[in-house]
Amino acid sequence: MILISQKQLKEKISIPLAIRSIKKAFIASSYGKVIMPDPLVFELPKNEGEICIKTALVKNLSTYTIKQVSVINKNTKRNIPTLNATMNVYSRLTGELLAVIDEKGWLTNLRTACAGAIAEKMFRKKNYNVLGIIGAGTQASWQIKVILSIPNKYKKIIIWNRTYKKAVLLKNELSKMYPKIKFEVFFLVKDLVLQSDTIISVTASQNPIVKNTMINNGKTIISIGSDMPNKCEIDPQIYSISNKIFVDNIKSNKLLGNIKRAIDSGCIQLKNISGEIGDLLLTNKKGRENDNQLILVSLVGLGSQDTYMGDLVYTIFRNK
Repeated sequence: MILISQKQLKEKISIPLAIRSIKKAFIASSYGKVIMPDPLVFELPKNEGEICIKTALVKNLSTYTIKQVSVINKNTKRNIPTLNATMNVYSRLTGELLAVIDEKGWLTNLRTACAGAIAEKMFRKKNYNVLGIIGAGTQASWQIKVILSIPNKYKKIIIWNRTYKKAVLLKNELSKMYPKIKFEVFFLVKDLVLQSDTIISVTASQNPIVKNTMINNGKTIISIGSDMPNKCEIDPQIYSISNKIFVDNIKSNKLLGNIKRAIDSGCIQLKNISGEIGDLLLTNKKGRENDNQLILVSLVGLGSQDTYMGDLVYTIFRNK
């Protein structure tokens, strides 16, 4: 059994490697090559945070991974990351523990950002210039960095966060890293939605941030933060007026986040979901047909993604 640290991960796991693994995970999940139980989710008392356990068995992999991730809200006051995670990689043949990946959330943030970047590239308009980011936490930063690592035409990135000062800090950090991109912080979400071609929401909100009254056609809205049953970033009514709805996994979205809220409120039915990202990746079908469409994407995170990432890491480090 090998122990792999966060420091080692940063040295060996690149964004292109991770994106390839997440694409494989999307496809495997959509084409019946995965046994993936529902995530084990429970909230901590007094809204202190949540704990989630995800796993999946993938037909063509010799390993499987079980990941435990915790989000502790009070860690912000302790000046430490709110998200922490550990992945255990096992042999599919013998069940032996092969590796413990002490990732401390780094690998989870990377795989989540790669999923968002894949969706952003698939569903962006033909003519686009402005990216809007709702949220200013660690994952917001990850999303921007991974998206900008892929060829794109973004000239401006707008950031909104409930705590304005936190959004300014992220803007200042990113402005130094990407001097050719114009970064702005907005006071109002509705202004961000109005001016953005693509909107990515990465918050832990339990109530919709993007409201029905803010929306017009020609937007791509990708929700990433609503990965628990009680979370919801996007007004359910927006789903009822969208042209297309795509998800990472239909079964998981039925249980979690925005789609669950939209179904429970009667705004949509399961049949209104246009498809899964894995379907489009394998068939090369177009998700967006024209720049006037309103496309909604809901990503809740999949155990298959963790199993593919665990297998990638183990394959790289087992002979070191």
